[in-house]
Amino acid sequence: MSYLSSVLAIEESTINRKKDQNYYKIASCIQVLKHSISINEAFMNNIELTDKKDVLIHLFGLLQNLFVSIDALYDISKATMSHRYSVNLNLNKTLHELKYIRNDIVGHPTHRTYNTGGFGFSLMNMEETTMKFLKYETHIYKREKHDYVSRVVNTEELISEFLNEAEDILHEINVSISDRVEKGNISILIYDFIADLNIGKFNYQLLSEISEIQKNKCKSLSNVTSPHFMAD
Repeated sequence: MSYLSSVLAIEESTINRKKDQNYYKIASCIQVLKHSISINEAFMNNIELTDKKDVLIHLFGLLQNLFVSIDALYDISKATMSHRYSVNLNLNKTLHELKYIRNDIVGHPTHRTYNTGGFGFSLMNMEETTMKFLKYETHIYKREKHDYVSRVVNTEELISEFLNEAEDILHEINVSISDRVEKGNISILIYDFIADLNIGKFNYQLLSEISEIQKNKCKSLSNVTSPHFMAD
């Protein structure tokens, strides 16, 4: 299933949910993931642009788009499966670096603070930066010590890696939703509820779902007359 097909399938599966906090969270994630498709396509359709003004706006848009889209994948995974275990983007070296690249260029190029201490100041190499390759260096100062790192970012690879990882995650979400809908497997919900408890989170939404399923099962059973008590 393609990226777009997976997003639309999740939207279809969740459209009739109760309009609560979780509903709007999922709706927001779906919108972001849809926008991501359009932004990525617009970037690739203009990959041969050379005007630096156009290159800048597309690069800034791409980096911010992918950064927000990764957040959306984390959040929709948590909202639909109650955990983030399926989101292994940090295992992908290209995407793991994305948040740092985004912060260097779009987030805090003039003053980036590092967890290990020190400050960074980023400069794009505008002469060599194109739609296909973003080139820049970051100058880092820590206790008067000056260091710098240079990066070359392949934008086509960045988009491709994101789409590949996103398709896997969205597929897993769809499988999880199908398991719940088709099998009515309450054990999945209970498992997720316990998993949340293990990390110190009491998931009221999951508890409500479990309670509602149990109530419906009890109603169904009460409406069935045992054959042992049927009149001749």
